[in-house]
Amino acid sequence: MGHYVEVPSEVIESFLSGKRFVRGVQGSEVVYSFAHLRDAAVKVKVYTSIRVGATRARGCGEDAIRVVVCGERPGRSWGIAKLPRVYRTGNVDAVLARLHARMREAYTIATNYLTAQRA
Repeated sequence: MGHYVEVPSEVIESFLSGKRFVRGVQGSEVVYSFAHLRDAAVKVKVYTSIRVGATRARGCGEDAIRVVVCGERPGRSWGIAKLPRVYRTGNVDAVLARLHARMREAYTIATNYLTAQRA
């Protein structure tokens, strides 16, 4: 594995906002979500490892960025997929490139899930 790189929280948050992900908070962690265009109940979520009020993501070895696909309806939520973690190694651009690849993979999984539900 490469060397840990500190990714400033504003870089992660700006990147996700630029992809039309919506900022939220779960517990004390900043989480971004994107509702699937075909069914808003199915979402791609990015757990940033940024604590509310922090200026950077957690430190080396403390946590990685996580990407999941889930469903959420009033009074009910369910997991669909949990993708491999995005480790903050290499350089900032490499971390963002891996994150973007995971987000795209998650959206494809969400699309396949919705297609299977309709079959």
